[in-house]
Amino acid sequence: MNKKSGSTKAKSIWQQHWLALSLLGISLLLMILGLLSGEYKSVLEKAMTICLDCIGIG
Repeated sequence: MNKKSGSTKAKSIWQQHWLALSLLGISLLLMILGLLSGEYKSVLEKAMTICLDCIGIG
């Protein structure tokens, strides 16, 4: 396989799926930022509270 056909294929994939790939990149960036800021602790705490309320313990 020559280099030209490989880069053409990569360009073709990007041109066909640019919106999906862009949204994927943005979502991964936001997930990493949320993990680094500690937001997962808040979400987990709220989820446990809701579950305990549902079963009548909390």
